[in-house]
Amino acid sequence: PCFSFQVCKQCKQDKRDVSAANFSLHEAHCLRFLTLCPECDEPVAQKDIKDHQTEAHKQVRNECQQRVMKCKICELEMPFNKLQEHLNTCASRTEQCWACNKYIMYKDWNKHKEICQNSTSGISILCVSRTSDHKWV
Repeated sequence: PCFSFQVCKQCKQDKRDVSAANFSLHEAHCLRFLTLCPECDEPVAQKDIKDHQTEAHKQVRNECQQRVMKCKICELEMPFNKLQEHLNTCASRTEQCWACNKYIMYKDWNKHKEICQNSTSGISILCVSRTSDHKWV
């Protein structure tokens, strides 16, 4: 974990924020033991990648790649085979936290709401202007 008073870097292997002081050791460990799944872009232990791909993605292989899916962030509908590319971009968009005024990537909101120092009772609200839906309350 990385606290607000620390200088942090994001590890490309497991997508975690790591304090700069520990980053080299953390990154070396991740490079040696983790890999990103090419289908879901999630970190998986190298020794488990074949099992992960077989189990986690077996239904996907049997379903139509053109089926319409909805983005879990913006709710835009698109063919399944375009969804992962869209999610990578969509999740990297930022929104300002109303509690601390920092700009946070959508993919980091759940982590941010747990550590946001300025939120009342540890709870913050993200309001998406296009849909007026509250993503977390």
